[in-house]
Amino acid sequence: MTERPVPVLLADPDDDFAGALEAALTDAADEFELQQVDDLEAARETFHPDRHDCVLAERDLGSGTGLDLLTAVRGTEPAVPVLLVTADGDEAFAASAIDAEATAYVRKGDPDALEELPDRIARAAADYRAERSERDREHRASVLHAVCAALVDDAPLHDRLAAAADALATDRSDSGDVDARIEVGGVPFQARTAAPGEEPDRTAAGDDRSETTVSATAGDVTVRVVIASANGSIPFADDEADGRDGLDGDESFLESIARLVAVHVDRTETTERLRTFAERLDTILEHTTNLVFMKDTEDRYLLVNDAFASLVGKPREEILGSTTTEVHGGGFADRFRGNDEAAIEAGEARRFDERYPSPDGERRFVTVRVPLFDDAGEPYAVYGIATDVTAELRLAEERAELLDRMTDAFVALDGDDRITYLNARAAALAAGDGDRDDLVGERAWDVFPGVLDTEFEAAFERARETGEAATATIHYEPADRFFETRIYPSDSGVSVYSRDVTEAMYERRELERREEVMRRLYEAISEKDATFEEKVGSLLALGREVLGVESGLLSQVQGDRYRAVVVDDDAGEIVEGDVVPLSATVCERVVSTERTLQVESADDDPELTDRDGVVALDLSCYVGTPVVVDDEVYGTFCFYDRGARSEPFSRWDVTLVELMGRWVSYELERREAQIEVARERDRLEQFASMVSHDLRNPLSVAIGNLELARETGDEERLDTASRALDRMTELIEDALSFARMGERVVDAERVDVTAVARRAWETVETGSATLRVEDPGEVVGDASRLRTLLENLFRNAVEHGGDDVTVTIGREGTTLFVADDGPGIPEADREKAFEVGFTTASDGTGFGLGIVSQIAAAHGWTPAATEAEGGGARIELRGVTSVRANE
Repeated sequence: MTERPVPVLLADPDDDFAGALEAALTDAADEFELQQVDDLEAARETFHPDRHDCVLAERDLGSGTGLDLLTAVRGTEPAVPVLLVTADGDEAFAASAIDAEATAYVRKGDPDALEELPDRIARAAADYRAERSERDREHRASVLHAVCAALVDDAPLHDRLAAAADALATDRSDSGDVDARIEVGGVPFQARTAAPGEEPDRTAAGDDRSETTVSATAGDVTVRVVIASANGSIPFADDEADGRDGLDGDESFLESIARLVAVHVDRTETTERLRTFAERLDTILEHTTNLVFMKDTEDRYLLVNDAFASLVGKPREEILGSTTTEVHGGGFADRFRGNDEAAIEAGEARRFDERYPSPDGERRFVTVRVPLFDDAGEPYAVYGIATDVTAELRLAEERAELLDRMTDAFVALDGDDRITYLNARAAALAAGDGDRDDLVGERAWDVFPGVLDTEFEAAFERARETGEAATATIHYEPADRFFETRIYPSDSGVSVYSRDVTEAMYERRELERREEVMRRLYEAISEKDATFEEKVGSLLALGREVLGVESGLLSQVQGDRYRAVVVDDDAGEIVEGDVVPLSATVCERVVSTERTLQVESADDDPELTDRDGVVALDLSCYVGTPVVVDDEVYGTFCFYDRGARSEPFSRWDVTLVELMGRWVSYELERREAQIEVARERDRLEQFASMVSHDLRNPLSVAIGNLELARETGDEERLDTASRALDRMTELIEDALSFARMGERVVDAERVDVTAVARRAWETVETGSATLRVEDPGEVVGDASRLRTLLENLFRNAVEHGGDDVTVTIGREGTTLFVADDGPGIPEADREKAFEVGFTTASDGTGFGLGIVSQIAAAHGWTPAATEAEGGGARIELRGVTSVRANE
């Protein structure tokens, strides 16, 4: 059962029942808090899902009923249990309560009901609390996920904190009444719930405003989280009542959030400090990769860095005070001393290319030696920085080797267009049989004749003039290959890279060819004035051209017969309309397997060789695909030739044939669909015509009275005949209208319902009836058919409600309605009221509401007959698409 008092809202002006209920609740095992209001409006204003776990409602609540309160409560919180209270024997209200899905209903006169009511309330409230608790847990999980996502977003910290505040301000009811802010070191980060440029209104809620504040500390960071609500509820306050629901079992959800934010901010600030320190450290380390040293004029080392010590493989302490000879050996020492003396003699920094011995082999350096002088101008030391260029020099050598290995041709030219370097691939393309070394120094245009007669020349000159790289694709005649050349100008000359793109060029040309084929295919099938057969003929002609075959045809299989439908045959062996046995054709295999088939040479397939069709047509190669209409094989779309192929049809060729076959399948299905639509239309017209059998009775009346009028001269017989003819006219018009009004609305438009209703009213014989228009607004539909619909409803209302009836048209949400204050439609007749032929009038046709149903269905609306307020008839059109005023 419940763990804390169950707050119950009682909406009932009956103080006696309220007293009895309060007494029963007081005596119950569970604790309850009962709050009574007298009418519907007070109940609506008082109810809040955070303050009430159950609602009891009397039927009569002044301006409304308990059902109205049920609707209002469920609109605010669908899960709140609502028990409806009725008087003895009020079965209609009890049924309505059940239909409205009330939690239960209680009869005041039932002596056992009051005794059982506390237990029923307690169980319903417990179920509601459990469901709401689950939703709260899901909401907290969603908020936690959103806060985490905001904190890890790639954005500045202040934006992340504001986004986290936004996440905390997400109310589980989406009411928008929750405000949140996160304070870090006293700096607030407000949830962005207000409009841009505005501060959230924290005073509008008055006394209903509630606020929760928690704080957490991580490192030097203190975070406060403030959650406020304008609706009187305390966001996340259930943590205190239902147990701690934070990340740690000993803290609340908001405390967990505060701690999470504090830890994140602390780590972010720590990371920033570490990043700054790392950047500084990296700067220092960058400068320690070089060898740094200082020697006195006695050739003894006064200072060396770790990089220097690492290179020579000795501890720094052992190096300091040692001479060059002691550190590097005699051979290197003489050269290093000579360079020191040269720098001192120059009186300024000097650059030297030097080799240093190391445990892993000799290394090459560029060393800058700087002489240091005292105040008297006497040298006292030499300071040096040596940069290891071993890797760079090795890379340059490897680059030269790589250039020789690369498949692209590379040529370097000087300012006079003479070759300074060319790799092996470029040498292989050179004219003549000269050695590669002999080509260096020659003019490039003599070594590569014909290059200047291509697009290369313009690109070369453009690169020289602009100083920017240029590209040209050329066909180099001596090698009969295509090359993409890239020209890179520099101060010393030009570098030219040439990549063989012959295969790529062929592939591109093939793609262009295929693109052209697809363009022609599209033009063929989209020709508006062409018949289906003409379009298929264009496809066959295109396919023959692309595949390089003599013949192509579209066939239809009719049982075991094979008929040529559309033919394009250069050999003249087959014409449209020819019929042969299916078993005599290669297409039989396509039909039986329902798969595309290609044959390079029929002679290689014994099963095909002896077929009569193959022999008669001297057929050798073949490619065909099935044409499928409504999941049944209609026939084949195929191409063939009398000559065998040395290679199979390419995948592209087969795909093209399949694509054409699928279009033919689609087009045939579309034609079948059009035929079916035409048949349906014919059936509808036939239906309208069949309705004319209802004309027999008035026709017989008219004929009989005309004959009697001739025999007796009685003119009243002519009046009777005239009324019968009028009746026939009415039946015919209604039947045709019914048949045609059901066509689906395609060109819908904005329709002013008020204007259409008034025009419809003017065309109906309404006598002294009154039309009341309650702002039905605009809907999307067919104005003409809507007018016909309203004419039928108005006519029906006047015919059944009398000349003084009041007809009302209006709209409630997506429901358009026409109601009257007449006798209404009996409940037993409401479901069949829209059936064709149903009428309660002796002279009715039974088409009126049938036409209404047809027009509604054509718009996608659902018609329904209900009871209007006051007992009249109310016809509803549900699912209407309305148009807002600003649309």
